[in-house]
Amino acid sequence: MDHQDQRPLAASIRHSTIGTEPGLRASGNHTASENELSAADLNRIAAILLIFVTSCTSGTSSAPPPGGSLRLDQLPYDPGPDVGGLTLQAEILADGLVTFAEYERAFTAGVRCMRDSGFTVDGPMRYEPGGPMILEVGFDPRDRLMLLARGITPEIDEAWSDANQQCQAQWYFLVEQSYLAQVAPSEKERLDWLERAWACGADRGMVLSEPPTESEALDAVALGCRPWDP
Repeated sequence: MDHQDQRPLAASIRHSTIGTEPGLRASGNHTASENELSAADLNRIAAILLIFVTSCTSGTSSAPPPGGSLRLDQLPYDPGPDVGGLTLQAEILADGLVTFAEYERAFTAGVRCMRDSGFTVDGPMRYEPGGPMILEVGFDPRDRLMLLARGITPEIDEAWSDANQQCQAQWYFLVEQSYLAQVAPSEKERLDWLERAWACGADRGMVLSEPPTESEALDAVALGCRPWDP
């Protein structure tokens, strides 16, 4: 399979992440799999594993509070004229609690939206050992859903991006942000996550800064450390 014909779609688009399409950038420096052994290995498999890395201090700072009303000004993109997805999001958010099943329901609708827009996509996908993940300091990647678009060429890249933005806004953006706000780590949990990553990285031969950095914690994940599993 030609990995250049695949395009990752992150589960959440955020303005705080890097690149012209926030949340959609794969990073070889922080790629994680169960079998990586060297920097050369990381570079070789980066585009295949499609690991997404965000190292924000809080991945849910812009999320609507659980139970908050559905507000269109909280959407980063125009959801389009179809109100079906917004109705679904409002229904899910109405009781102030978003379960994983509800998150998956909304995300699945977003995947269907991408297919209806003419794109070949896999998903929803959830992290499994050795597979792709969305990685954020303090979080368990199993709490995030993903989808993967195939057959993306430069000629249709803009159309793909526009459809992705609209499908997220229409079907699951606010639901996902509310769910992630619920599962967001406390500051202590976040620091414990970092400490486990640094300790594991040192055990695997990493030379850490003093004090160690979040980037080094993410590098430790690339070496096989799993700080979300105490």
